[in-house]
Amino acid sequence: MEHAKKAFKVTVQVDDHVDEVTVYAVSLDAAWAQTETMFTQAKVTRIRPAIAPNIDRFTVTQ
Repeated sequence: MEHAKKAFKVTVQVDDHVDEVTVYAVSLDAAWAQTETMFTQAKVTRIRPAIAPNIDRFTVTQ
């Protein structure tokens, strides 16, 4: 399970347009390398792990 892919939120900038994309990789370094390969004309400005929301705090009523 140590090689499971995790989701990372990556902020890329092309000229004056900034966008956030999701990249799946095994580590932060791998996500950075993958993003720089995918977006050759863009500047990678930020990478962070994607955190799943805590659904236990939401209650469902019927």
